[in-house]
Amino acid sequence: MMKKLFLCALLLTSLAAYPAGNGSSMWMLVAEASMPVTADNSQPDVRFASLDSLVDYMTNRYINTPEDLVGYYNEASLAMKSYWQLNHQGGDPSGIDDEVCNELMVLADSLSFWSTMDMVQSNLIGGAVSHYNTAKAYIARCGDSFYQDEMREWMALENKLADYYSDVAYLANWGGSIAHVISTGSYNFLASVRQEDYSGLFHGAQFESCDRTLSELRAELIHQLAGAKAFAAEPYDDDIRYTSLAEHLCQTADELPLLFDKWQAARARLCKSQGIPESHTASLVAQLISEMHVLIED
Repeated sequence: MMKKLFLCALLLTSLAAYPAGNGSSMWMLVAEASMPVTADNSQPDVRFASLDSLVDYMTNRYINTPEDLVGYYNEASLAMKSYWQLNHQGGDPSGIDDEVCNELMVLADSLSFWSTMDMVQSNLIGGAVSHYNTAKAYIARCGDSFYQDEMREWMALENKLADYYSDVAYLANWGGSIAHVISTGSYNFLASVRQEDYSGLFHGAQFESCDRTLSELRAELIHQLAGAKAFAAEPYDDDIRYTSLAEHLCQTADELPLLFDKWQAARARLCKSQGIPESHTASLVAQLISEMHVLIED
């Protein structure tokens, strides 16, 4: 549920390029509008005859709002069905999306230790699958206003966190192709931890635990953001792209606390309505902060 999922083809042909100062690199790629996937139970969509074509479709989507998320799920599930019908004739039609998601993750795993482009592709696939599974879980609850509000505020926060992680990844690894791998790895991480978190956002689920309170974690968040701004202020490269990206990182760091607080307020209302302990939310926040630390330290 990033501001937009990545356009793989564009990304993979521009790995040598760095941000030009108009926002953080990968998260700002603008994907051309894809042809819509429409429901036609009589014939599968032949555009999705290969796994590669399905990957291209799933990683080339705008997801800015809960409404976008629902649309993404509806279209991606139809694309998966077409792929399955074209490649698994005579197979068991139950659990199609689970089976296709497993195939996608096998592909992602097979790419994860090869070239830079392969590792980037692996991260994009993993993130797309996590977003799909989160969307699937949200569909079952989106009629509840508490879930709607929490998802809307989370997506605003997630978009900004995606910018932040990507900016830090590029600044901390300026000039190296590994920045692309680390940036998309953070995208994959963010999608994955949200999926795990969201699976517990209903009454009676298995909740996560955390030995820190949300107040303590918020203070740590502010500390990490201040550290990132100090890091961005250090002189390193007078390239206009570097200085523009450093400025964007500082702006993003300034905007994150308010978005965090708005999400926390919506999250608290949802958790109260479902009897979800604060520790479950704290566990997610702790992971988000840990990733901030790792990106700079590494």
